[in-house]
Amino acid sequence: MTLPREIEEKIRDLIGFDEPRKEPALRRDFFELADAFQRRDPYEDRYSAAYLAYNFPSNLMKVISVMNEIGSFQPRAFPDRDRYDVLDIGSGEGGGMFGFFFARNGISKSEFSLRGIEGSLKMLDKCRVFAGHLASRHNNLRVSLTRRRLTPVLEREIEG
Repeated sequence: MTLPREIEEKIRDLIGFDEPRKEPALRRDFFELADAFQRRDPYEDRYSAAYLAYNFPSNLMKVISVMNEIGSFQPRAFPDRDRYDVLDIGSGEGGGMFGFFFARNGISKSEFSLRGIEGSLKMLDKCRVFAGHLASRHNNLRVSLTRRRLTPVLEREIEG
């Protein structure tokens, strides 16, 4: 299983991967992103290129892999439908919902309506770029994105 070529090309384009002068900063950001994860510090806006280069493809491939595994053991778990509606809360750059699209799109010719909700404007902007890139290549894909922070709402519901 390999990362879809159209995703790899877009990631390389967005982070300027082929520009040698950007490599030291990206390498530093990888290490700082790992530390931020451990400290549970907000990382979306500070290390967005590193997150895009590592976590986005990792998340996308995890979803594809899990869906393929489930489908091989339980073929009826994801029955063919005319349309799939996916809601991804905390979508980030869209790795989860785009992973679902890639896992199912090769199997069926369904319509896909993906909706992402994300609080980080930088993440949402990158998701928007991927959505436009993929929708221009796949006429069965529609993506809508909403910026909304949900954490305070969820914390109040848990406490109350």
